[in-house]
Amino acid sequence: MSIDTARQNGREKEKRPSGPLFIKRNYYLGIFNGVSYSFGRQFISARIVLSEFIYEFTHSSTLVGLTVALNSATMIWPQLFVSNLVEHRARKKPFYAFSCLVRIITIAFIFLLLARSGSKPRSYFFPLFFLLYFIFGIGTGIGIIPFYDIISRTIPPTKRGSFFGNRRFWSGLLMFPFALFFVHRVVRWPFPQNYLTLFAVSSFWVVMGLIIFLFVTEPPGIPRARRLRFKYHLASGFRTLRRNKNCRNLLLMRFFATIGDLPMAFYIPYAIKILGLVKVSGIFLAFFTLSRVLPSLFWGKMGDRKGNKFVLAMNAILVTIAPLIAIAAGSLSKVVHIGGWEANVGEVVLIMALMISGTTFSGRSIAQVNFLLEMAPERRRPSFIAFMNTFAFPLAFFPLLGGIFADAFGFNLLFFISFLSGMAMLYFVLRLEEVRKT
Repeated sequence: MSIDTARQNGREKEKRPSGPLFIKRNYYLGIFNGVSYSFGRQFISARIVLSEFIYEFTHSSTLVGLTVALNSATMIWPQLFVSNLVEHRARKKPFYAFSCLVRIITIAFIFLLLARSGSKPRSYFFPLFFLLYFIFGIGTGIGIIPFYDIISRTIPPTKRGSFFGNRRFWSGLLMFPFALFFVHRVVRWPFPQNYLTLFAVSSFWVVMGLIIFLFVTEPPGIPRARRLRFKYHLASGFRTLRRNKNCRNLLLMRFFATIGDLPMAFYIPYAIKILGLVKVSGIFLAFFTLSRVLPSLFWGKMGDRKGNKFVLAMNAILVTIAPLIAIAAGSLSKVVHIGGWEANVGEVVLIMALMISGTTFSGRSIAQVNFLLEMAPERRRPSFIAFMNTFAFPLAFFPLLGGIFADAFGFNLLFFISFLSGMAMLYFVLRLEEVRKT
């Protein structure tokens, strides 16, 4: 090693904050970031609030599926290019800052689009809305790689379960009363005041969350020696998939998990079309939030103690239950009177299915990310994460295909296919090898 290199390494070590204080600071800033950002995003939840908004004005399950697909797909494809740009750099936070700028500017334009709408969306509204939603997703995708790389370098593996669990728990705990008493009332206001109000509240908390993470201290990482040409970057990803059995099984698990998740995007259209319910997004959002809140700390601690494979297996079992309950809800649409209360039995049963789906979504999101971070080698972590997400890119369009399928063949057949996919998901979870010995 040359003298200059040794001096440089010495300077990098001096710049690192002390271990425990450094971890504690980033741990809590990361939780505050997640709470604020997730809390804000839930006011315009693609699966609940936007689902009702789109279906109310278009009566198209296909467009509902497109909204959910855009929410996922636009975040995935930029990651492949971003990983190639950042992997040879010791610090990645400037790319996260750029992603914040893209998202904040897009938020401003969506707000203006809603503000200039009349009492009903005009012909240009939905094309422009989907375009801006697409750009916002790109901004999110740019930020994902630096975000997870910083988290993996600053939060120890045995703390990541509780870290992600706390982010989900506190954002959901805040959201539950807002969904029940605020969103439920606001969606009943006339358009555009209803969605303009929801978007204004959402924007404030999303921007706050983005800014908070900029105060996280990023230590210098261990980068690649040099940037690979893009074709070699691609080749390394395919080579990893070919050689790493765990990668293949995780990808196949995600394939069937995505199909298993399809009912979540269509509970609102199902409630409107089959059960005859209207303006239920506030109630559904409240219970969906509650279902993600209550088990999130449990899933996080369970992953820290028993391993992420165990959490994924538990969630695969639950994935098979929710669609069967949803199918049963369709034949239970009678109203019963309990004391002074009226209750639609089908709505109650459908909410049960929604809550089981929310529980599984929460647990799998935590365990899947942690499993991937533990599996990824530090020097190649950005590209490893990017390739695993990029290989799953086609899965983002499954909600769109699900919407087309539901319009053509009905919701019940879609839900039954989801049940079968849950069983296949469990098979591939059991084939995973736990990376961390717990």
